[in-house]
Amino acid sequence: MYVKHLDVRSILLAKGNPFTRITETVKDLLNDGIFELRTTFRPTPLYRYLKKKGFSHTTISLGKGDYLTQFYRNTDAFQFVIDIRAEGSPVLPLVRLVKLVLEESAQSSVVVLVDSTKEQEVMQRVQSEPELIRMQVESTDIGALAETPVKLMGSDTDTRMVRIQLETSRAG
Repeated sequence: MYVKHLDVRSILLAKGNPFTRITETVKDLLNDGIFELRTTFRPTPLYRYLKKKGFSHTTISLGKGDYLTQFYRNTDAFQFVIDIRAEGSPVLPLVRLVKLVLEESAQSSVVVLVDSTKEQEVMQRVQSEPELIRMQVESTDIGALAETPVKLMGSDTDTRMVRIQLETSRAG
C-alpha cells in the first residue's frame, strides 16, 4: 500500500487547470496505490471522471478552501490512509486528521503508515491528545498492526478502528 500525493491548490488559486497533472498521476497508480489530492473545493467533476476509470473516493474538509480527497480502486475494504513515512512528513496534525476523517467521512477505519524512525514520536503524540479522540496503541513492534477502538468525544456509541501500521519507507 502506498499513497501518491498531489497538491493543486496553488494551480487552482492562479486560475490554472490541473487536470493534466491529475490524470498523469492517476495513470501511473498501481492497484494497491491511493491517489491523495489537495484542492480548494470538493472535486465533484473529478469524482465522476475517475469513477469511470474504476476509482472510488473519500473527501474531507481540512478548513475553508482546503479539501483532501483520496481516490482508490473500488474495494469494499478501503480504509482512509494517512502516510507519514516520507522525510519531513509532520506528525503534529496526526490526531486532528484522524478525528476529521472519522467525523466527516463514511469510513469506519483509518490506517496510519508510520516509518520506524517516527514510531516513538507518533505513539507519544497519539497518547498525548485524549481530549480529541480516545486511542490507545497496544503494540509498537515494527511490522505489527495495532488495532484499537476510537471513541469520538461526545459519543458513547460511535466506536471505530484506527490501525497503526509500522513499516519502512517505500517509494510510491
